[in-house]
Amino acid sequence: MGCGHGEPLLELVAAGLDVTGLDSSPDMLELCRLEADRRDLRVQLFCQSMQAMDIGRRFRSIYLAGPTFQLIIDLADVAHALHRIAAHLTPDGRALIPLFTPQPADPATIGVWREHVTADGETLAVRTVAESYRLGEQRVDITLEYRRGPSTEPIELVERTWSLRWYDDGEFEALASTAALAVERTVDHGQFGRSLILTLASTT
Repeated sequence: MGCGHGEPLLELVAAGLDVTGLDSSPDMLELCRLEADRRDLRVQLFCQSMQAMDIGRRFRSIYLAGPTFQLIIDLADVAHALHRIAAHLTPDGRALIPLFTPQPADPATIGVWREHVTADGETLAVRTVAESYRLGEQRVDITLEYRRGPSTEPIELVERTWSLRWYDDGEFEALASTAALAVERTVDHGQFGRSLILTLASTT
């Protein structure tokens, strides 16, 4: 879920695993297809949101490679997504959902570019333009600007606002229970948050 441009999905396919990808962005899925073609890999991709997932089969494993689940802000949509996960799990299946609690940005970093030069010499950069951190709502809205090329003559500039919602474990466990999912265990990733392993409640 939220496979994007195919990392790490394509690595798993290359290793011989049967992996299906789902993402709501046609552009990202097209990048995934292009890279799969370049590597001569066959991969099945679906352009759907998590809360509307309808693939027509069940899986032993459903997971997100990062905290993409937290991009779903509305709690009704969160519940729909959890119900769709439950509907696509085999009786012995597991779902892995990474979660983290974002911290407010350091005011000194607002507007400051962070640059990375790729192996082929291209400059990629990102900076935080604005942030609205709402502790009471457990939500943060971050506007980022992305740059390709040098700051003096950028090839491309893109601005995008990301909204994230976070949860404490008890709150998320209660939401999961409404979809007949139970938290089997939690894996602590330290500064990178945690992952909740979910099973169908009837199997626990």
